[in-house]
Amino acid sequence: MEADSSESAFTWFNRLAETIYSLERFPERGPVTSENKNLRHLLFGKSPNTYRIIYALDKPKNAVNVLHIRHGAGDSLPS
Repeated sequence: MEADSSESAFTWFNRLAETIYSLERFPERGPVTSENKNLRHLLFGKSPNTYRIIYALDKPKNAVNVLHIRHGAGDSLPS
């Protein structure tokens, strides 16, 4: 049983990492967040285990900065 959960966790983490790294090619694909127009977010996973990947674009440096990975059931970002 423990090996199964360990394998599942490894697979989940790799899928999360792939989603984040995909922002290299498509940084503007996530919508702007309702909390801050300078931030964007992607949803990862399926309900009830959905996570928000909140990130900012740094266009002058051609970079994406991941700021938070939050469980979807959590509160919105602090002001």
